Amino acid sequence: MTVTNSTFSTRWAVFRLGGWNPENITISNCVIYETYGCPIKMQFGPESRVQNILFSNLVMQQMTDRFRLT
Repeated sequence: MTVTNSTFSTRWAVFRLGGWNPENITISNCVIYETYGCPIKMQFGPESRVQNILFSNLVMQQMTDRFRLT
């Protein structure tokens, strides 16, 4: 999955990953603004396999939280 050159504004997580085995995900050159919570959330269990996830060139403005990994 690739997400690039996009703009997002939301009250909840823009990108939420968890509960599966994600791989080959690229998110780049995006603007995230006016997000009243954590814009990027990732939560994986002990048996999850996570491979090749890339976040780059993200601009975040007017956030109440930045990033949470649990």
